[in-house]
Amino acid sequence: GGGGGEEGLMDENAARQRPQWAQEGDAPLAESLAKPLERSMDLTLTLAGDFVEELLRGYSQRWFQDLVHQCARDCDYDRGLFLDRLQHIAFEVQKPILENWGFDGDAQGLYDMTSILQEHSRGGASTGGS
Repeated sequence: GGGGGEEGLMDENAARQRPQWAQEGDAPLAESLAKPLERSMDLTLTLAGDFVEELLRGYSQRWFQDLVHQCARDCDYDRGLFLDRLQHIAFEVQKPILENWGFDGDAQGLYDMTSILQEHSRGGASTGGS
């Protein structure tokens, strides 16, 4: 089955395994949050939908679900602490997917992703300006 000529195709399940850097305790998200970021990427509505589907596939991976449950226990079910830590855990899924889609695998890529998804979710709901 399907060997050569596929290197141009995108991996639709880029977050199927926990990244090595995460297992080693690196936190690449911490680095560049000091400077304000400006958007450097864009996706059409259709591509944004595909992107969200891939994120959902990543979030439903067993390794990620186990991490989330472990985090909740570690935080003693404190909602604020849990949500703070969840951002870093979620990035373990987001980073390989961001890179798979040509985004930066850092705070810039995360900012681009968030702002694109917010724009599409707002844009789909309203027709007028402010």
